Amino acid sequence: MSGQAAPEAKGETGLERLLLAAAAAVLLVAFAARVSNAFLLPPLKDFDAPGHALNAFALYEGRLPDPRSWSGFHPPLYYAVGAAIWHVLPDGVPVHAALRLLSLAFGAGAVALAYHFLAARLGRVDAAVVAAVA
Repeated sequence: MSGQAAPEAKGETGLERLLLAAAAAVLLVAFAARVSNAFLLPPLKDFDAPGHALNAFALYEGRLPDPRSWSGFHPPLYYAVGAAIWHVLPDGVPVHAALRLLSLAFGAGAVALAYHFLAARLGRVDAAVVAAVA
């Protein structure tokens, strides 16, 4: 025995494993908070929720959002998906909660894409840390 520590799994040091675990914990807490907020915050009381909900509602009614409004210039994918969900949403599910969960899904998708892009170039640990603080 040379007194050196045994190599960690997949070549990661203890510090790297700790950073991966911390990043995962941050992401899980953030995810849980967003799910909780989707149902616990009052409807349309977010700082920008009314404008975004109006854009989704316009598409729900078959109209285009007003491009002169402060939120009318955003890309339409979120609003189009929100309007489609609104059409199939059961009566017991509040629309504001569904739109917040849709926002969470888009955000989680962006974090996942960023992680996979960075992991291929920088490694898992750096990518996980960036994803956790994004």
